[in-house]
Amino acid sequence: MKNIVSLVTVLSLTLAAACQDHHFVPYDKMGPLPEPAPSKQGKVAVPSPQPASPYKSPSQAMMGAAPKAEPGFTGLIASGVVEFSPDAVGSAPPGWTLYIIIRPAEGGSAIAAKRVDKPSFPISFELTERDIMMGQPKSGMKISVEARYDEDGDPITKGKNDLYGKADGQVIVGAKNAVVRLKKPAG
Repeated sequence: MKNIVSLVTVLSLTLAAACQDHHFVPYDKMGPLPEPAPSKQGKVAVPSPQPASPYKSPSQAMMGAAPKAEPGFTGLIASGVVEFSPDAVGSAPPGWTLYIIIRPAEGGSAIAAKRVDKPSFPISFELTERDIMMGQPKSGMKISVEARYDEDGDPITKGKNDLYGKADGQVIVGAKNAVVRLKKPAG
């Protein structure tokens, strides 16, 4: 066994010595880099007097000019306060995670969301373009402002002890007074 270990050690050292870069020159001793050789044609590339046209996909080329993208949403989506409803006060210990979610009023995927770790209630919130997840809110769009006080802090799971709430009434993008009251889950 000792002979095998010795043999492996000798082979490793031999291979390491053979793999050294013998062409290494320290940067400070390198000197200036050589100038590139002139081309055989002796010409220098100059910019074209006409700028190249932007690339168009085949479908854009068939349909004509590419449509201009609409500018992204900027500003306030909604702000307000999240608080406990009277029946939920004291039902959840401090230290959980609060998720504030904005969806289209008719339902669907979240447009924007915000996570707040270990919040103190009542808590004021503000969701802006920085909180957008999917889609684009539009001025005057009807939205649903929801909140979940989550026991395990995982946005995917929904626990039996989590508290839920949704702003009452109609909320429109830009609203500054949404009130979400967290309630115990039914059942």
